[in-house]
Amino acid sequence: MGVPLPIIIMIAMMMLMFGLSVIFIIKKKNNIFTQTIDAKPEQFPSQQEEEQR
Repeated sequence: MGVPLPIIIMIAMMMLMFGLSVIFIIKKKNNIFTQTIDAKPEQFPSQQEEEQR
């Protein structure tokens, strides 16, 4: 096709980072939903400790 290799690598890296960020946001939303439904205060401090690391 005549497309330079670095451009292909850059696009692939951008798509990978975008996909990881979307998965991370979905997991965060699921954690918030499960916390509100279960109402377990034990989960909250452990998650804050994980974020601080």
